[in-house]
Amino acid sequence: SRGLIHEYYTPTRVARAIAEALRPRLADLANEDGQILSLEPSAGIGRLIEALSGDGFDALRWHACEYSRISGQLLSALRPDVDVSIGPLEKWVQEHAELQGELGLVVSNPPYGERGAAQQLDPDRAYQDRRAYVYQMRRTLDFLRPGGIGVYLVPSGFLTGMGPEFIELRRKVLRRHHLMAAFRLPSESEDKKPLFPGALLVTDVLFFRARGGELADVVAEDQAI
Repeated sequence: SRGLIHEYYTPTRVARAIAEALRPRLADLANEDGQILSLEPSAGIGRLIEALSGDGFDALRWHACEYSRISGQLLSALRPDVDVSIGPLEKWVQEHAELQGELGLVVSNPPYGERGAAQQLDPDRAYQDRRAYVYQMRRTLDFLRPGGIGVYLVPSGFLTGMGPEFIELRRKVLRRHHLMAAFRLPSESEDKKPLFPGALLVTDVLFFRARGGELADVVAEDQAI
């Protein structure tokens, strides 16, 4: 019951739409042995992982991180093929430093609240973001190999918020990652039901491609963003 105030699992229709958008792009993400090292940093019970399974997704080799012990155990039982770590992402980052710059794909619907005490577990001062979704997006994007793709379902403020904090956040991300596409989702379905049961949220699905380094400044065509 403690999770009900902040755990909004990814709607299956959204997860499947993300999977279909990614399917034709996966061939370019494989490493030398044909596999695609993949991460779901806030996996829940595996809605996104399940959507990216089956025909066309055979090359994906999943790592998953889930803070909730119950959800993480359910995911482990449902998908024994997935390397599931139960605990905060900050802990996963420290235990998987060898994957920095090696992932081909990250897909996530991160938590939208504050990071809490887990913030102290990541010693890298470059990632001291207060919002959990900002930390998870920035931190895991930087685990991608050059050309790798990161997909995130996040609050609309990140992409279009006009406050100086959001503008600087976009500048940080765009210097290291190309925004491939962005989709704003309706908060309600056609039959007037919330897309996320129990909440009316305005969310964006953002697709990024890792540049493989950091630019001195945002490129001209991204200045409007």
